[in-house]
Amino acid sequence: MADFIDTHSRRPKEANITMGIFKPTTHVGCGMLDFNEKGMVTYYEEKPLNTNLKWANAGIFAAEVNYILGLESLLPTISDFSKDFIPTHFKEFYTHQINDYHIDIGTEENYILANNIN
Repeated sequence: MADFIDTHSRRPKEANITMGIFKPTTHVGCGMLDFNEKGMVTYYEEKPLNTNLKWANAGIFAAEVNYILGLESLLPTISDFSKDFIPTHFKEFYTHQINDYHIDIGTEENYILANNIN
């Protein structure tokens, strides 16, 4: 986790949020994205039916406290961060690649799998 926080502390000034990303074995049930050479998200699609994108949103984020507090005004319109916020604000996201084992628990199947890991 220290490397994730370090990545966030070194983010470009146009980035408000750092998103952990990983390469899933399947895109089903994942928010998929693309990013540029600076690590800034350039495209995001929540749970696409078909895609050629290779990186997924890991559901792990870092942001400064003042930015998070500023999101409070959006609460009436946001019930799902990945579905309601990221697609319209993706250009504010910087990426941190997670190369260790990661399970996206955004589907019931993966949630059950994660809870049964010993």
